[in-house]
Amino acid sequence: MTDEMTPTLKAFLDTANLANTQAMSARKVTMPGVYRDVSAADYHGDLCPGPSLSSSGARTLVERCPAAFWWDSYLNPAFAPEQNDKFDLGTAAHTALLEPESWTDRVTIVEAENYKTKAAQEARDAAWAAGVVPLLPKHRAQVFAMREVLIAHPIARKAWAQGAAEPTYVWRDRETDAYLKARPD
Repeated sequence: MTDEMTPTLKAFLDTANLANTQAMSARKVTMPGVYRDVSAADYHGDLCPGPSLSSSGARTLVERCPAAFWWDSYLNPAFAPEQNDKFDLGTAAHTALLEPESWTDRVTIVEAENYKTKAAQEARDAAWAAGVVPLLPKHRAQVFAMREVLIAHPIARKAWAQGAAEPTYVWRDRETDAYLKARPD
């Protein structure tokens, strides 16, 4: 760890102490290690017994400031993830390629041409409220076409055949004892 990161981690811990930490996940990671069964929701939420800092959170601390990190984190009781269909196609493609076994749990098809009708908007909003990605049929076709193109590439096919997608790495900082985490694709 560099000397520059130590004040950043201390700022993180100071910021984290301001947070409402009553909302707890049912499963806590308490030991350093590589975990292959952590959901994206758990990873981005309250994964550890104490505040945990992700690689994205560390970048926000370094590139912006502790207040910006806290505002966009699970530690902020007023935080609400932005719901916008511009994210849905990418999330669905990521799921189809890297976590296809979770497709039916994480994605739902909204049977509509677009989101211009009230019924389609309500179905989309209900999916978001349930924590799943709403996807139009035309976008489902696009997602699986992208997946097929990637899997057809010999290098990509070999990488996905041999690798494990979305492992969660958890460890403790030696100086601050803060939980650190990363989730590489």
